[in-house]
Amino acid sequence: RVAEHYDSPQDIEWAMVGGDFHLLQCRPITTLLERPEADAADHWNRAMFTEILPEAPSPSFCSVLEPILGRMLVFTFDRLGQRPPHDVPPIGVFYHQPYLNLRFIDAALSALPVGTRAQLRGRFANPFADHAAQGPRRSLSRADLGLAVRMLREARGLPREIDQVVGRYYRALEPYRCADLSARDDRALVADIRYVSVELLTPLVAYDFLLIAVLGFAQRVLEAIVARSGVADPLMVRGQLMSGVTGNVTMQTNKALWQLAEAARHDPQVADAILHGPDDDLAASIAAVPGGSAFAGRLGAFLAEHGHREAHMDIATPTWGEDPGQVLRFVRSYLASRDATEPADQERAAAARRADVEREVRAGLDRSTVDRCIIRRLFGAAL
Repeated sequence: RVAEHYDSPQDIEWAMVGGDFHLLQCRPITTLLERPEADAADHWNRAMFTEILPEAPSPSFCSVLEPILGRMLVFTFDRLGQRPPHDVPPIGVFYHQPYLNLRFIDAALSALPVGTRAQLRGRFANPFADHAAQGPRRSLSRADLGLAVRMLREARGLPREIDQVVGRYYRALEPYRCADLSARDDRALVADIRYVSVELLTPLVAYDFLLIAVLGFAQRVLEAIVARSGVADPLMVRGQLMSGVTGNVTMQTNKALWQLAEAARHDPQVADAILHGPDDDLAASIAAVPGGSAFAGRLGAFLAEHGHREAHMDIATPTWGEDPGQVLRFVRSYLASRDATEPADQERAAAARRADVEREVRAGLDRSTVDRCIIRRLFGAAL
């Protein structure tokens, strides 16, 4: 009511006496950032973020999301040979939620035919959805072919390039691992946080989004080849080909978690402390038993490798290294489940299914000279 009365946001001081509020003083808030009004032509959409950010991000996370995501989109369109506009905001934050500006997408894809632009608009707006082919088949334009060539070129070079980007990122972080951050003043710490969370992190996020776009293209190529091979259920076969890829970082982490749980399982006292200790202080329960120090050493080694991971993407939430209780609760779930399958066995089974269906697809592509000489090679590249 005070803000409405003065027609501007107010910094107020108040007290409560006997259940009643009393306004002591107020003054206009002068530290608010000036934000431009949204253009009526903008079309804000949140489909991309509903899965990865289902809850409202914290203010600190929002402060880095907008520049990171904006640079991510500009980078991706530049690499794919499109023309991202410089006068249209790609990302907006409203009510602590990030939104993608579809007007930016439309402008960036303006050189493509209308049909291609409409399909890609949906894929960029939500790259995590399973987009079925829509609309009648049509001839490809020169712009379509140019984009396809760009996609193929990126598909070949991206894995090696991403390894280099990740390597540079970890090397840039190394001074912070060794530094005594408690000796730095607040201003320096804020500068460090902005540098790490925006300048260092943006290339990783940008390459990740470009990779998602290229993988979406490869997935459609793979889907068309699998259907051409004549297998009974092309969608299931495509899923088995994709899920059976080894070397997945999440699977490697799950295997390390399983090994940590196995170490606890072989020490009944440690296992009992994890299963029945209080959620908010499992580490103390483990330390109190005879084998606790040995298990703590194993946990420390795990966190040295995987402690940067987190349950929520928001930078305001603690990582596993900052709150090892999250890891111990994963270990507890493994210990409590009698039917849990070892992740390494899951990986081997998925890889075996992949090998089987790969042979089935290759056999189906032996029926014609074109399939044997061209499509089979394309199939190997798409894998």
